[in-house]
Amino acid sequence: MKKFSFPLEKVMDYKGQVLEALQQEHAAIIQEMNQQNGKIAELQAEIDSARREFQEKRLQGVSVLVIQTYESYLNSLYKKMEKEQEILQIIQRKEELKRQQVLNSKTEVTSLEHLKDQRYRQYMQAVQKNEEQFIEEFVSHTRVSRV
Repeated sequence: MKKFSFPLEKVMDYKGQVLEALQQEHAAIIQEMNQQNGKIAELQAEIDSARREFQEKRLQGVSVLVIQTYESYLNSLYKKMEKEQEILQIIQRKEELKRQQVLNSKTEVTSLEHLKDQRYRQYMQAVQKNEEQFIEEFVSHTRVSRV
């Protein structure tokens, strides 16, 4: 009996390569998201520090100009935070889409692997049946030869 070959092997290899590429893209997006979260955390720390400093200055009694400067600075930090949050949301949407693509691709690869396994089991059953048939014929031929 001829050696087992899966006719969709090349398709399965291609789908595997696509899956690997998608996983790498997904990892890059996650890294981008982590970097963005880091930026947001740094900005939040800067805001908190500026707020504390502003509170201390106000308790000490400073001029209106200093107060306006701090308020302006804090407003600019808040606006920057909003922009960074929007960027994070965009990255999160990209990550969700890429994750869905990875899941779909993984499903395709898994279904092809299951199909290959099923065909291999069928092949092995056929091989076993052929071997049993050969042994039966050999035994019966040997018995006939002895008689």
